Amino acid sequence: MRKRTKWLGLILLALLAAGCITVSKDMYQRNMVWDTAPAGGYIDASVHIESDCSFTAEYTKMWRDWMNTDETIANYRRAACERITEDMIKSRIFTRVDIGAQRDLTVRIEYTESQADQKIVFNIIDPMSGKVHATYGTSAFRMGYGYEGFNNNLKRMLSDLRSQMLAEYQAGKGIKTLLASRPAPGVTQQVRRYKTDEEDITVPLAPGEKLPPLRREIYAVVIGIDYAGREDMPNLQYASQDAKKQLCPVKMTGRG
Repeated sequence: MRKRTKWLGLILLALLAAGCITVSKDMYQRNMVWDTAPAGGYIDASVHIESDCSFTAEYTKMWRDWMNTDETIANYRRAACERITEDMIKSRIFTRVDIGAQRDLTVRIEYTESQADQKIVFNIIDPMSGKVHATYGTSAFRMGYGYEGFNNNLKRMLSDLRSQMLAEYQAGKGIKTLLASRPAPGVTQQVRRYKTDEEDITVPLAPGEKLPPLRREIYAVVIGIDYAGREDMPNLQYASQDAKKQLCPVKMTGRG
């Protein structure tokens, strides 16, 4: 039994060395495990988090020299990106992640591996303009090619970057300035609307300009027809009763 297992192991290694076996994303993620360091506070914002993981050209060549297929390399990068995104969500630094269509900001994480180090950059993007509002970065020397050094470096780097963001936010800088530029909840900018044959045009009011005051009295004529006894039209039964009950309340003034 041991002899058979030994031969199977040698065959597996030979196939892997020949580039005949692709390592799946799930296989990599089983080893990319670390305890998320909780954020020391929170940023009150709705965000979308996305990650991009890459190798330097020299590092990619080294992986190919080790007989890794392009699909294996892509699976490794996808596994790393998903774990990094998961760590950010678990840290609870943001109060809302991908909840609702309206987002205050996008956090784009760029992770790069080389033979010498690991680097992470956080780009805080204004979703309204698409421009980078703030950038945070850090790096760590690679401690060999095992998962223990990989995991420890990522845990520390992600925690450090969250501390940087949170410190600036609490000091009224960075993300705080971006959020401060947003209208307060429940406040809607007044606009004028113009209708043409092709489209509706919305134009914000100029500074100091005001819309005409709303009318205090609104009048309505409520008509309900049952069509009772009409053979050419079905009986609606309750239309007249609904009109009498004034299901849409109006102020009665006695005017005809």
